[in-house]
Amino acid sequence: MKYQHYKIGSNIVLWIEETNKYLVLEPLVYEVFKCFNENTKKVSETYLANTLNLCEQYIRESYKDYKVLKKQLLTIKVSPTKKTDLASIKTWQYCCNYLIYNTSIKLRFSSKYAKELIHPKFAHLLIGSEITCTHRFDIIQQSNTLFLVLNDEIVGSWLLEEAHLMQGKFALLLINLCYHKSESDWMAVLHASAVYKSGKAFVFLGESGSGKSTATTLLTMNGYKLLADDFVPLEASNKLIYSFPAAISIKERLLEMMEVCFPQLKKAELRRKGAQTNYKYLYPKFAESTSVSLPTRALLFIKYKKGAATNLELIPTSKALGLLIPDSWISPLPQNVPSFLEWIQQIPAYQLEYSDNQEFIDVIERL
Repeated sequence: MKYQHYKIGSNIVLWIEETNKYLVLEPLVYEVFKCFNENTKKVSETYLANTLNLCEQYIRESYKDYKVLKKQLLTIKVSPTKKTDLASIKTWQYCCNYLIYNTSIKLRFSSKYAKELIHPKFAHLLIGSEITCTHRFDIIQQSNTLFLVLNDEIVGSWLLEEAHLMQGKFALLLINLCYHKSESDWMAVLHASAVYKSGKAFVFLGESGSGKSTATTLLTMNGYKLLADDFVPLEASNKLIYSFPAAISIKERLLEMMEVCFPQLKKAELRRKGAQTNYKYLYPKFAESTSVSLPTRALLFIKYKKGAATNLELIPTSKALGLLIPDSWISPLPQNVPSFLEWIQQIPAYQLEYSDNQEFIDVIERL
């Protein structure tokens, strides 16, 4: 198994080349992992016992763990790409033109479902149908499969239950077009929300429902500007966060509070995601109409918890990395890996739990 290793704090971070996976290990565990990976089982057992003075039971259990871990690290799920005959689609149910950072883009949708996957996030960027667009996306639904096509070239296919993967690929292609870049120019795209003030970006991360979008919306009501919601691209060469002009999703439980400041939410359509989550889109009039790229001031892994006292804790880089990676797209290119790890070591990372909105805003102000 090929990998690169980097020392971050007191831990060792491995990057597995074949599958673009990361692993954070303590030094002793790394030595055991390295030994099993580079030698035969018998040679490894002798070395670990005689040189590292590890007991037989620990070595035996470690080898079992290594075998399981190796299988996990080398396994990657790839959906088989299916084919579609573009010429067979004679009519499109919906055609929409958008202007995104001075780039005109046409989207054609074969079904209402296909349109709902993309259009609502960008409805505020619609332009007239008479405009000649520079690029064209086709989102096609055929039976239980989705196809994404850019300028008549099929990008990929996904099952309906993998629609979020198609949405992510679309967003990545979109920023390539808008910023005149290629996929190799990005070292990561974070599943996060971001705002900025005084030339510095604050990036909010956390599990779904943790309050990322709510946090950024609150801050835009208090002197900050929106940079991106849900999709935060990070450039490789300059290590800057770039803006992304999608709408903000506001969960149903927060609508009453948000409608006081954003009356347009009252007329917005209530949408459903999954069995229990309802939300509305807030179209960011306060967002920049032109692109913005800024350095990161801090990463904040936030959690809104009713009744919780406000608590801000600085966390080590290795922990931040472990929290960030599962929900992010990280560049698979070897040259971008050290850039990404260097970037995250330079940025202070915090865990923030809160329930009081004003205290939350005060914490960010102090940062």
